Amino acid sequence: LQGDDFRQQSRAASRFPLPLHLGETVPQNPVGDTIAFHYPYLSAQLALGRGDVGQIWRATAANMIAGMNADQRARYLALDPAIRRAYEGGTLNPHFVHLGVVAPDYWLWPLQDAAERQPYIQTMQADFASIAATFPSAQVMVVSVPYGVYTQDESRNALTALGFNLPAELLTADADTPIQQAANAAALDFIRVTDAFRANPTLAFYPLDGHFNAEGNRLLAATLLPDVRAACG
Repeated sequence: LQGDDFRQQSRAASRFPLPLHLGETVPQNPVGDTIAFHYPYLSAQLALGRGDVGQIWRATAANMIAGMNADQRARYLALDPAIRRAYEGGTLNPHFVHLGVVAPDYWLWPLQDAAERQPYIQTMQADFASIAATFPSAQVMVVSVPYGVYTQDESRNALTALGFNLPAELLTADADTPIQQAANAAALDFIRVTDAFRANPTLAFYPLDGHFNAEGNRLLAATLLPDVRAACG
């Protein structure tokens, strides 16, 4: 994921767990830790096996609001009341709303100086190499999965409603090359699909959520298919 996965290579800053290496044994569960970071209440409910998504999202939102500091709460109260009602009512992805409140500059990393990105690239390269090493005879292909903030103006405009700082220059920013550099350094094939999303006139993302809608899933599949077929030779 152009934004999340590259940005999260700064695990110390984002409080994500350190990567595991094949054969390493550690007491904590990194996947669980990652989920818990984004959805603290959701993790507990899933562990207990109770609650539907709406109920869990409502509880997650309440938990996140309770943890906001004064500045974050002020930004939250500045959001459109309809967005706050949907968030608190469990009908809107709590992660994106919370991220807009606590980290409004989250998506700006492609505008950083190249030197600032280098540690992220090196960490991602190590992760890619670790993935490839788990089954050396498999062909690993790295895809930079696009976000609307970098590809479609309608999506970028919609997400500003969550409080994100999203200048128009993000629509032409290069969010792929650092990921491609990490893939190339790990001697892995890289597939770039951003241009197809930027050229697509139909909105490919849910307006207040980073996930693909039906059009986005269709477009990603259609764009990847030629490369996958060629790889299968």
